[in-house]
Amino acid sequence: MMFIPISELRKKSDVELLHLFHDGNQNAIAVLFSRYKSKICYYIYPYVKSREITEDIYQEVIYKALVNLRRNKYSDKGKFYSWLLQIAKNHVIDYHRTTKNKKYISYVINDDEEEINIFDILRHDSIQDTDISASLIKEEIRKNNKNTIKKLINQLPLEQREVLILRMYYGWSFKEIAQYSNVSINTSLGRMRYALNNLEKMIRKKSLKRQLLCG
Repeated sequence: MMFIPISELRKKSDVELLHLFHDGNQNAIAVLFSRYKSKICYYIYPYVKSREITEDIYQEVIYKALVNLRRNKYSDKGKFYSWLLQIAKNHVIDYHRTTKNKKYISYVINDDEEEINIFDILRHDSIQDTDISASLIKEEIRKNNKNTIKKLINQLPLEQREVLILRMYYGWSFKEIAQYSNVSINTSLGRMRYALNNLEKMIRKKSLKRQLLCG
């Protein structure tokens, strides 16, 4: 096989690198993994809060991906990053299930590695208008009452807060949330419904108090 400099490999698309890898070019897959390492690690870190554990999980993700690639278990659809991210999600779930040290997530890490509450940066357009509860939350955020929403969310039971955050901020499916929490999909759906209903009640109560004070 003709030698291809690393600098040239970096210019190639994911699909081209995968083809080169299957043709025997080991540098191609190294370049491809390197392309997405920071994104995968950035995804993993908030769940484990440890650089060492993040690196360990990342190495497991790469190993799993490499095994599957060699067994031709990856279908070339031009979505390599999404495939790699799904492997990372599964390993994060396995990590928490194995350690039995799951923490209810309410924080993420910003670019400066400062711990911040996700609802300080929650965008109102991340909430779907599926019912009156979600609409009320969206309206409160639109009115810039983010601090109010944050305080109300922190008053939710931990299990409800967890599913709300994983669903609305991280964009997990209910199946993924169920796996992470070690419960059924119906239980995850129920917790989300309770979370939205409880927030609706608290928002209405807050709104009534504001009206009474202003009146």
